[in-house]
Amino acid sequence: MILWCVFLIALAAPSLAETTAIPGPPYAPPPVEETVEAISPIYIPLATTEANTQLPPLLPVYSNLPLEAPQPQVIQAIIVLPDRDRDAGTAFHRLMMQAGPLASGRSADTLILAPQFLTVLDIQQNRASLPEAGETLARWAPNAWWWGGESDPAQRTQQPVSSFEALDILASILGSGAMFPHLKQVTILGHGLGGVMTQLYGLAGLGVAGLEQKNIPVQMIVLNAPHFLYASALRPTAEGSFRRAETSLCPNVLRYPYGVDDLPPYIKRQGVAQLRMNFPERRMIYLTSRLPPAKEVPPVCAVLAQGTGLAERQNLYQNYLWQTFGPTIAQLQQFATLKTLPTPEAVLQDPLTQACLWQTDQCLFNSWAGKNTGITAD
Repeated sequence: MILWCVFLIALAAPSLAETTAIPGPPYAPPPVEETVEAISPIYIPLATTEANTQLPPLLPVYSNLPLEAPQPQVIQAIIVLPDRDRDAGTAFHRLMMQAGPLASGRSADTLILAPQFLTVLDIQQNRASLPEAGETLARWAPNAWWWGGESDPAQRTQQPVSSFEALDILASILGSGAMFPHLKQVTILGHGLGGVMTQLYGLAGLGVAGLEQKNIPVQMIVLNAPHFLYASALRPTAEGSFRRAETSLCPNVLRYPYGVDDLPPYIKRQGVAQLRMNFPERRMIYLTSRLPPAKEVPPVCAVLAQGTGLAERQNLYQNYLWQTFGPTIAQLQQFATLKTLPTPEAVLQDPLTQACLWQTDQCLFNSWAGKNTGITAD
């Protein structure tokens, strides 16, 4: 199903085998080499506001409700982002199981969306079941999708689009009063590398600001993120204090997506000053498991500069935000360490995650007063 797009024609474009992927940043974690098993049949054209004669690439999106007709019953929307395996289908179905009747049946008032950021190999693997053999679908280099990199422009008839611009387009659809006249809340959720993308887009995304301007609050739930974006050159020391990081020991420690040096074009157009202003303004919930993951990607030095494990990095990052932006940031940024297993299923099923996801009173926790360290949820 292709939404709002009636102009698709057969394209005289290079075949998938002739495309050349854009390399991701050399300081990023190694990509997953496996391909996704299935691709959603729902496609959204990634048409940006910039004047461009090229056809927009199509983004596959899993959705529990039709997107081609108004949905006046929807009061909440959740965008779930995939982990480093890019398996949006599994992330979507996992969340659907947790949502139950809220997202299925006649009484469903929750829209769940899971965008798929494909690679060339994903499309090649599934091309037999795709329209135009997948030539019209957006594709990213394996390490380019989660930090806002642009889609592969090797398709000369398509315009390159940042993965953050793709999320902006989803946000603009949600902000349409004609489509969702009663929408009251948007949540962006991600686990692992999807959690990193959630934080990065939550801080830099123009779509977040656009929804907020329409009085639709947006919250980001960051689950088991392996690292975070720092707004300055300060990094934690072994003693728990903060000092300027030594780039001679780790050349990439201040570079995006760990710091604000060498920002991608999407964020650079806004500027570092605006990005820093967004830190205390965006609604963020950071949740991580106390237990280490069974198979953690070997961290690069820029990650180790933030701490030695997931829980420690999150606690140190909380302290950093406190020292950098002051206690008022606690009004919108909350942290907790969970006792659950560090798997996507377990973290999503944790009572505190569920409380924050569905906006119940049990999510109203705050650990900033007093000793200024991350709480542990029972």
